[in-house]
Amino acid sequence: MLSHATAVTGRGRGFAVHEAMDQVGALAGPLAVAGVLALTDGDYGPALGVLALPAAAVLGLLVRLRARVPDPEAYERGVTPPSAASPVPGGPLPRAFWTYAAFTAATTAGFTTFGLLSYHLVEGHLARTAWVPLPYAVAMAVDAVAAPATGWAYDRYGRERQPSARRLRDASISAYAWSRPSQWEPSTDLPGSRSL
Repeated sequence: MLSHATAVTGRGRGFAVHEAMDQVGALAGPLAVAGVLALTDGDYGPALGVLALPAAAVLGLLVRLRARVPDPEAYERGVTPPSAASPVPGGPLPRAFWTYAAFTAATTAGFTTFGLLSYHLVEGHLARTAWVPLPYAVAMAVDAVAAPATGWAYDRYGRERQPSARRLRDASISAYAWSRPSQWEPSTDLPGSRSL
C-alpha cells in the first residue's frame, strides 16, 4: 500500500517513511527483549512473547488501513509510469535486473548477520545475554535517523547520484565486528570468560 502511495508523495519520501517505521520497530523490539531478559534472568520465553503485542497492533493497523483504502493502486492512476519498458511476463528479464543481482550478490557475500555475531558474543562470554540486543538497537536508531535524509536525497538527486556513504558503511560492518576492539574483549567479571 505504501509503495502505491509513493507515486504521489515521492519515491524517496515513501522510502524514508517506510524505513523510519521499520527502524522504530527494530529499535523498540531489541530494547524490549533486552529489558525482559534482564528482568527474567535470561529467560527467552517471556522475552520473545512480549513481541506478540506490537505484532498484534501492526496487524490491526493493517486491517484498518486496508478498509480505508481498499484499492491502493488508485494512488498511481494518472501518474506517468517510468520510461523503462516493463518485462514481458514469461519473457527474459532485462539486463538491468542481472546487473543489479550481480552487484547485490557481490556486495553481500561477506556480510555477517547480527544473529551470528550475537551468538559468538554470548558463547564467547563477551557479553551478558541481556546486553546483546543493545548494539543492534543502536544501529537501528542510527538507520532511523538517516532514513529521512536518504529519502530526501533520492527525490532530489535521483538514484544515479545517490551518495555512497551507506554502501561504505555496509561494507565495513563485517570487518569491524570481527576486529575485536578492546570493548569486545572478555570481561573478567563474567564466570568462564575466555578469548575467542
